[in-house]
Amino acid sequence: DVVYINNAMIRNGSIQEGQLGPITIGKFFLDDGTPVTTAGGLIRAEAIDVDNLSVAEAARFYDDVQSGNYIAGQSGWRIRQNGSVEFNDGQFNGTV
Repeated sequence: DVVYINNAMIRNGSIQEGQLGPITIGKFFLDDGTPVTTAGGLIRAEAIDVDNLSVAEAARFYDDVQSGNYIAGQSGWRIRQNGSVEFNDGQFNGTV
């Protein structure tokens, strides 16, 4: 019930269930061949595509940020790198 393979190259494969040990992501590439990780082994920010992201420390943004439901002039919010912001249907207390 156990198969040991020292090295294998699989062109196409499918795993329905399984257990994996430590995974090295340095060998993952985007469709255009760009590696997902940096030379230091960190995941490149532009390679992250998630519905939710939690940041443990103060975040730095190098591009515009917006809510998932942002539609200009209609819903959500957007903060642009040029300093302009758009908040739709908000309530503010204090100085704005």
